[in-house]
Amino acid sequence: MPTTRKTAPASGNQRVVRRRMRAVTSCTDCHRRKQKCDRETPCSNCTVRGNQAKCHYEFFPPEKYPGIHNREQIIKLNATSFPSPDGATNSESHGSSKDSALKVQALGFSDGNPTTSIGLYNKALEVDGSFPAESNTTPASPPHTPSPWGSTAWYRASLRTLPPSAIIDNLAANFFNNVNWQYNPLDMVTFMEDKARWDRLTYADVSNNLLALPPDTRFFPALLFQVLALSLLYWDVSDSRCDSLKYKSDMTLEDVAREYSEAGLEMASILSRDELPRAGIQVNFLRTIFLKTLGKVQESWDSLGETINGARRLQWHLDVLVDDSPQPVPSMQYLWDCETRRKTWLNLCCWDAHMSIMLGRPLRVTLRDMETTPPIDAPVTQDRTRVAPYPRQEFDLPTLLTVQIVYHSVARFLIRVSLIQSKPGMNDEIQSLHEEIMDFSEHLPPYLWLENPDRRFDAHPDCFWLPDAREAVEATIWFTILALHRPHIFRNSKNRSHALRAGLCTLRAERKNFNDRPLRKYRSFAYLFATFDAAVTVASIYTLYPKDNPRSREEAIQGVDTVIDHFERVKSLNPLAETAANVLKALQVRIRRAARGYPMSTPASSTPSNAESSSNAWTPPVYNVSGSQAYQETDTCMDESLADLPPPLPLHDLLYNSLSGASFDKDLFPEVSDRERQDSILDWQFQGQFDNDAFWAFMNQMEPWGAPMS
Repeated sequence: MPTTRKTAPASGNQRVVRRRMRAVTSCTDCHRRKQKCDRETPCSNCTVRGNQAKCHYEFFPPEKYPGIHNREQIIKLNATSFPSPDGATNSESHGSSKDSALKVQALGFSDGNPTTSIGLYNKALEVDGSFPAESNTTPASPPHTPSPWGSTAWYRASLRTLPPSAIIDNLAANFFNNVNWQYNPLDMVTFMEDKARWDRLTYADVSNNLLALPPDTRFFPALLFQVLALSLLYWDVSDSRCDSLKYKSDMTLEDVAREYSEAGLEMASILSRDELPRAGIQVNFLRTIFLKTLGKVQESWDSLGETINGARRLQWHLDVLVDDSPQPVPSMQYLWDCETRRKTWLNLCCWDAHMSIMLGRPLRVTLRDMETTPPIDAPVTQDRTRVAPYPRQEFDLPTLLTVQIVYHSVARFLIRVSLIQSKPGMNDEIQSLHEEIMDFSEHLPPYLWLENPDRRFDAHPDCFWLPDAREAVEATIWFTILALHRPHIFRNSKNRSHALRAGLCTLRAERKNFNDRPLRKYRSFAYLFATFDAAVTVASIYTLYPKDNPRSREEAIQGVDTVIDHFERVKSLNPLAETAANVLKALQVRIRRAARGYPMSTPASSTPSNAESSSNAWTPPVYNVSGSQAYQETDTCMDESLADLPPPLPLHDLLYNSLSGASFDKDLFPEVSDRERQDSILDWQFQGQFDNDAFWAFMNQMEPWGAPMS
């Protein structure tokens, strides 16, 4: 039981203060870190961290030192138990300072804090050199500090699986040309500096002095594995320069990419037992991107959570960046490292906000986490040893960080959207936030405008990514508007109109830009997420409210047709595209059937190119039955019953509830004639693990040929 003591009785009505007096049984390092200590010498935590020499205790319990009865024996024992991490030295001052420190420990004091009395006393001894040394004996040479990972043979074995330098250079160039601009996980200049530093290492450095290498350098091969893995996913299959990486005839580059990513993850997990540097966070983040690109979205979400937790361990969310260099003025390298850490933390926050809203998962970051010091949008500088980060001017070339800062602002909106969704009756707040988002989109830089952008930088070789980034910014802003209003589309006509506009704008941009992109760019799930969400929302609104916004109905039908066609074309690259296309087919049957009997108006935005792009789109069967009157008769009762209908969360249901579009079985409805059926198979049913009151169950109760099912 912890002991307590009472203060002396106070006069008057003063309160008696109790103070807990608990003895510290942990070593000083575990006590400072608030970790559980096993009281060994050294303890297991200090052994894992490689700080055996710093593991000491303020009190020496008798059960840990049997047969020892005086301080001199304790000093002699600990002189061999806590060797110096810097190795043996022949200087008298070193021996004197170490013996003095051990004596202080034996007395029950800790000399690690310079603000205590002992710390001030030691500082005075350092300033005044007249004090004689307490001992002229030279301490014995300490034993070699063992590696926290055991043998380093596994490290060298992993290095042998890396491809030749020529292939590494080609894949690294492909990564920064086709992958890095999408999420900006790495800074190219920093990566090249780390690669040059790694290339200068000798075999002896890797074999014998692995523990002496800087942590970021030790982690660089793991980072390189992830870079190569992502680059292989976007590699042009017609280019045979990477075919030598396939060691079996039936292997694909995707198989090689999986092996590289697993190797990098395994290496990083072992190295993280000692410490987790900046490069370790980047390895985990690239692994998150890799999993999402392969369609393993749930695993990617879990990996993102682990990456954020690792960044929190490094206190990036508090913007606590400590310079380990002894210079009184921070070095240039330290300043640029701070910028890299801040950019990575900003990226993690943006990913968490976007994925949580899109998947219907709880947020891991808060608005307070987004209030750390923002990175400086500095021009690209090659010589970072002489130039400090400085803000770029208005007319300088935009950088990837310029777009990332825009995403950061949008992510703040998404977090506020999540907070509003959890509170009912927030109509005024929804309208206010909608106006803020639209005002933000109107004040974007001219080269990122959604309409009539400034394209003067598009042809610059350093801004080759700008046209695609502009489209991504547009899709992200419209998705934010859609996420804000979607929970209320069945209760409020104004929210429904805003959500419909956001969905149509997303489909319009996708239809316009699909043919201008190579298919390998559709490896990115950003395109599928944005278009699938928008297509489901638009189709749902026009199915349940066929009389709303008649001028845009034909454009909506063409847009959903085009998305289905695009998903069919990229399903070999995107594992979820085929399932998403089947869901949209089932919705398209309903939207076309609901539109019967209502006049079609050609939208002003349709162009010959739009019609041409959708000429090969999937078209559902046309039925020769008149059921539109059934829709007209049930419009009123449907409007009253839809208020409690939950809105569709297509991506969440697709990933977590196994949502799919199933085939119509004629045996279930024998009363339907062959003429009405026209085919034995018709894609229209929704299947999955959803409740009876879910949106998809409600849609299943509506026959595609008109009459609601009883």
